[in-house]
Amino acid sequence: MIFHNDDRRFADPPIQLLPTHGTHSMYVQDMGHIYHRKWKQVYQSSVFDWDQLAVGGRLTAVAKTPGKTVLKFAVRSGPNVEQLVDQPWRGVVEGEFKLEAVDRHLQYQATFISDNGDRYPALDKVTLNLRP
Repeated sequence: MIFHNDDRRFADPPIQLLPTHGTHSMYVQDMGHIYHRKWKQVYQSSVFDWDQLAVGGRLTAVAKTPGKTVLKFAVRSGPNVEQLVDQPWRGVVEGEFKLEAVDRHLQYQATFISDNGDRYPALDKVTLNLRP
């Protein structure tokens, strides 16, 4: 697919289809994630662990969000890795998140949302601080 720039940042671009092998094999799809065609990408961090009581925490990030792009964070936690993966993701609100007293494992998720399909947030650094 060749997207012609129409000066509206790909809101409804004229498209020309060419037969070729591309990044998505022979699929002719619009811009966006190949799984769901949305202008959204999700990253899941490694699992972090700790050995003392914590009832909450703070997530801070160094990121660039050009235009109207959005970067959202969520966390999930559990007493062990097996129970962690069964937990639902909980949104991080103003950088804060809660933990249960028995939790000893934590994972965060970053969702990168594009406003037009050709630009996304850029995440440089995430810091997690736990609160006893």
